[in-house]
Amino acid sequence: MWIDKLSNKELLQMHKFVMTEDTKKIKATKRKNGVAVTAYENWPYEDGTPEYVPTEYVYTDYDYTNYDTSDPNHWKTVGKYRQFMTKRFGAEYVQAMVKEMLNVDIKEVLEWIRK
Repeated sequence: MWIDKLSNKELLQMHKFVMTEDTKKIKATKRKNGVAVTAYENWPYEDGTPEYVPTEYVYTDYDYTNYDTSDPNHWKTVGKYRQFMTKRFGAEYVQAMVKEMLNVDIKEVLEWIRK
């Protein structure tokens, strides 16, 4: 699994990039189907005083689940997640993602595009 290859430092960087820059720390636990992350995100009080609230996520190779909030912009944040993973792992990640999500080889997709 791709997500398993990220260090805790990289998981924190990824979470800050995808969700919110103002994340103090994370706790990560590997699972059979991904990595469970408790992220301490700043959900400030009305007066602006920071409050770092634990928020639960499970990251899989190509998507994530947020258990604490509804995310109407999930399609945007999952795009940022895949962007982070692509920058980290390169063409192999993209090839595996296309195979998993579309059940086709990337070479076939490129042939279709060229036609």
